[in-house]
Amino acid sequence: MKVLLIEDDPVCVKQLQWILRDRGIIHSATTAQEAITAFEHALQTKQPYNFVTLDIFLPDKDGFDVLLEIRDLERKYSHELATVYKAIICMLTSSKDLDHYLASVIEECDGYFVKPISSWKLLNFLNDHNLE
Repeated sequence: MKVLLIEDDPVCVKQLQWILRDRGIIHSATTAQEAITAFEHALQTKQPYNFVTLDIFLPDKDGFDVLLEIRDLERKYSHELATVYKAIICMLTSSKDLDHYLASVIEECDGYFVKPISSWKLLNFLNDHNLE
């Protein structure tokens, strides 16, 4: 499994790296621009990410906008290469008050977690999505 952690909090990155340590190759990005560049490069080289965690509050862009850009990139490269690329994407938030906003983009993401992230919930989520 190839993982992209899009998170600007170094403590959260370390926690996610520890939880996912036995699950595959893990890359991280601390800004939206860095993440989008990494995601597009992975698609261009036909080595796409299988799983992405995406913080809602990034320093340079809203995580929901990043989510939509990632899905647009997947559609673009799936069309150009005649291969379907679609990562499992989970939004991360430190706020419990975003349910109404999340509902508006839920068709574009596969789940979300409130920080701090429970390791067993995340691992169960991965197992439920056949991400080994």
